[in-house]
Amino acid sequence: MAPSLSTPTFSTDKHTRGLWDTRALDYRNPALRRLLSYISYKRDGVDRLAKTAASACFVLDAGAGKGAYGRWFLGRRPQAGVVAIDWSYEALRALSQATGRGRIFPVCADLQKMPFKSNSMDALYSIDTLGHVPRAEAALDEFMRVCKKEAPLFVHSECGDYRSRWPDRILLRRLGKDLLAEYDGHVSLYRSEELYALYLRRFVVGSFINPAGYLGWLLGYPEKYQRAFLAARWGWPAALTGIAAALKNVPLIGAGVRLLNALTNHSEVFFGLKGGGSCFAHMRKP
Repeated sequence: MAPSLSTPTFSTDKHTRGLWDTRALDYRNPALRRLLSYISYKRDGVDRLAKTAASACFVLDAGAGKGAYGRWFLGRRPQAGVVAIDWSYEALRALSQATGRGRIFPVCADLQKMPFKSNSMDALYSIDTLGHVPRAEAALDEFMRVCKKEAPLFVHSECGDYRSRWPDRILLRRLGKDLLAEYDGHVSLYRSEELYALYLRRFVVGSFINPAGYLGWLLGYPEKYQRAFLAARWGWPAALTGIAAALKNVPLIGAGVRLLNALTNHSEVFFGLKGGGSCFAHMRKP
């Protein structure tokens, strides 16, 4: 997909309108953290990284947004320092204004050319980011450069595998474009096998998963899919996702929907079912 020079502005607009506000949690209760990590592969990945990282380390949050995952990391490693880099000034301004963020250090810069010395970071994680970077390979080269030898990394990236499954392949045919990618500002969507190859060229890959997400349209992101179904004039899925989106906003029922979505994702990984829109990789620098 062609790079978009408007992506930084797009990201800032999303943060300003509150559309990319991952809930900031920093619980230290082990049981609660295990439950929340089970529900979210993203939090689980950051949690696993925090377990392996040294207590007093500097970790790079590559594509930090408003610092939700930085807070999650510090919930397990309170003595660490999180260097939060993002190209959205609006997101970092909100992070700086939050209370109790003394161990998070915001830096407004581009992941494709970061202002850090080589071999300076003890660990790195990146969540929901590479799909928004016009040259993802350049960002991965920078990840390699700034990390110390043997540094652990956790990278979650959007990928384009979902385009070949139902209902997305039908939406693409009806709309003539990927409305979901457009809505999220994805400018660099690789297939999972392409991402895996990019990682292998640079890092030692410990684990790499790509849950199929067969029910993601209904349990994961019904509000996004409802927009696409309405645009495609596809009646019954639009109605069904509308109901699911409303239920997600009901406190206890919404928690149940998220847990059910997590159960389906874990089941897909257990049975080796692949092909969704997210890849999760645990790696280390050689």
